[in-house]
Amino acid sequence: MKHTVLVVDDEAAARELIADFLEGRDYDVILADTGTKALELFDRRSPELSILDLNLPGVSGMELLNQFKTRDPGHPVIIVSADAALETAVKAMKLGACEYLCKPANLESLKLAVEKAFNESRLQRTLSYLVNEKEQEFRQGTVIGDSPVMKAVMETVQKVAVSPASTVLVTGESGTGKEVIAKAIHYFSPQRHKPFLEINCTAVPETLMESELFGHERGAFTDAKTRKQGLLELADGGTFFLDEIGEMPLSLQAKLLRVIEDRSFRRVGGVKNFQVDLRIIAATNADLARRVEEGRFRADLYYRLNVIAIYLPPLKERGDDIHLLAGHFLDYFNRAYRRDVKGFNEEAERLLQAYPWPGNVRELRNAVERAVMISSGGYITPRDLNIERRGQARDLMVTTPSGHPLLSLPEAGVGLDQIEKEAILAALNRCGWNVCKAARFLKISRQTLRYRMARHGLTGAPEMASA
Repeated sequence: MKHTVLVVDDEAAARELIADFLEGRDYDVILADTGTKALELFDRRSPELSILDLNLPGVSGMELLNQFKTRDPGHPVIIVSADAALETAVKAMKLGACEYLCKPANLESLKLAVEKAFNESRLQRTLSYLVNEKEQEFRQGTVIGDSPVMKAVMETVQKVAVSPASTVLVTGESGTGKEVIAKAIHYFSPQRHKPFLEINCTAVPETLMESELFGHERGAFTDAKTRKQGLLELADGGTFFLDEIGEMPLSLQAKLLRVIEDRSFRRVGGVKNFQVDLRIIAATNADLARRVEEGRFRADLYYRLNVIAIYLPPLKERGDDIHLLAGHFLDYFNRAYRRDVKGFNEEAERLLQAYPWPGNVRELRNAVERAVMISSGGYITPRDLNIERRGQARDLMVTTPSGHPLLSLPEAGVGLDQIEKEAILAALNRCGWNVCKAARFLKISRQTLRYRMARHGLTGAPEMASA
């Protein structure tokens, strides 16, 4: 499908030169010699790119640029003008032009400018699509729950999201969905098109965390060969999520406090203060108040983080939310793995409600994913869920010769085919569903793995999505 380009110039020779050049490269070109005609064509033909001269009769090129951007803020515009004044070029770029070329136009420069404009426009459309998709996920119920406590949580989330960027502290047991709540706040907010960045304070060594958060200047330490932007700088304008904030070293807590209070920081080894405008959301499964008493967490930082507190209850306290979540995950993994599991049988339904779910929503999600993958009938059974005996120590643990855990065999026994299917699924998940890598990991040929995948009905990799 051809890209449509609108060329606007009152000089016929310049107009035809650009048109011939673009048509020779398989673009669909429409022409206008006045600003008024250009506006009419813009509204009627919806071009994907416009190339404008500034000196036009009637509606000027600068006014035309402004009109185009008002109608479609993402529409790319290239200016080709005889006006070489720097202030004119600066004004055009401020109004939203993506390139400014001087007449007579160098056709090679024009070619590069057109290609760049289409590439950037394509990337922007893709980004907008992904952001809108993610926003719709949250608006359509990614945070699943009909219990009174979860309704109250979502009311708070929606109020916080549209308020000024105050800090939020999300607490709850591991696996309750603290990261999902942080993302919901972001995607409900006016800043949803801005970055959402995160760091897990337990996943980054203390020696590297300062550089990850604040960035560093070249030569700040032995391995600092180049300047690096930190996550706080990259998240400017959006949301920054600190998971497991209770594990942040005391040495960095004072610096984070300064970011919250002054909205400024310095890179490691730097002297310049950087200003940032972002929302900070922190999460923890620890009792921060107790850690303050023990001297393991700064009291001033705790009070600054705890401006708005959101507590997520364990799954076992959420009543019928368990069945809502299980149904949601069933639908999701049916689509992801191209399965057609109808639902849960009565025994499985009772087990879902009776099981204490020590791993909370994360454990439920994993259990349903596994069940969808291995279920051989139309409905998931307790055996598919594999949670009846979880947490009990009576299963036989098989280890490798070096002593590493390999698999757990239930006391009641399990079929060899089931073990093979579980091993293949684990290898595929570990290798991102790359069949070649999974085959090497399992020390079998790619053809053998494909045969065994087909035999067990493992035909489709899951799509990347949050749930």
